[in-house]
Amino acid sequence: MRDDIIRIKNEIHQKFGKSCLIYQESNPPLEKRLALWTETDIIWCSSLKDGLCIQILEYVVCRKLADKLD
Repeated sequence: MRDDIIRIKNEIHQKFGKSCLIYQESNPPLEKRLALWTETDIIWCSSLKDGLCIQILEYVVCRKLADKLD
């Protein structure tokens, strides 16, 4: 799955430029995540483990607080 994601990322970068998609394979500190979630239009969180994906909840709260969700 990771190889497919990297391939798609590369295709998007070639077609639209690198500034249109930020791809990151890490878990940044909370402050950085909250700033990113506030400005991000889309989040794709893929977890290898089952369970609660806290990043999705953080994203929804940040977007609601920033009045960017309907």
